[in-house]
Amino acid sequence: GLAWAEGMLWVGQYGGRRIHQLDPATGAILRTLESNRFVTGVTWVDGELWHGTWEDDASELRRVDPRTGAVLELSLIHI
Repeated sequence: GLAWAEGMLWVGQYGGRRIHQLDPATGAILRTLESNRFVTGVTWVDGELWHGTWEDDASELRRVDPRTGAVLELSLIHI
């Protein structure tokens, strides 16, 4: 997944379980946030970073700190 926010590109890396903040001018990785689950998508809503996850047949939607990657809020998604 990709998200554009605050002048930066945010890229979810599914298998790597990471979210990268990229400089759009150079493509350089400025920050990498680690996740303990597969990252299925990333988005920004009202100045907050959210990402979807998938692991062991269960999904979550997480709000994370864009500086540290700490999970601030999570919601289980039942499909």
